[in-house]
Amino acid sequence: MSKMASLEDLLNNVIQKVLEEIKSNVDQSFNESKKIVEHAYNDTLNSYSVKVNELLSKYQEEIEGEKAKLDVENKRLISSEKNFWIQKVFDEVKNKIGLFIDSESYQKGLENIISRESKNGSIIFCNSGDVNKVKTILNKLKIKPRLKNRIYWVA
Repeated sequence: MSKMASLEDLLNNVIQKVLEEIKSNVDQSFNESKKIVEHAYNDTLNSYSVKVNELLSKYQEEIEGEKAKLDVENKRLISSEKNFWIQKVFDEVKNKIGLFIDSESYQKGLENIISRESKNGSIIFCNSGDVNKVKTILNKLKIKPRLKNRIYWVA
């Protein structure tokens, strides 16, 4: 029986070694498979990360482009609105100037300036709308001017 026990021990040892070798091979295969899966996972993750970053960059550029377009459009709208109000103020001032030029205070102011500044050799420049007013003032002040092309010379 001792030979049997030895044979049994031998078989147990062989089985144990084969089992250990199989277990080692399975562990090694598992680890290799795990490395392959991890490598494939990392490659896929990197690939998709690159694609996501490319898409983010592309969309960021598109957003910046749209923002620039909107900035230009805003500036155009602001400029248009500004021009509208400037024109409105200008038209209103033009209307008010017309009323002021027809006023008595303008007439008196013009008369004061002409009486104070007109001396021999003076030249009086006026716009076409004031020619008759200046002529009336000069006559009222008994100043005899010479007229040439809407310019009066005081002799």
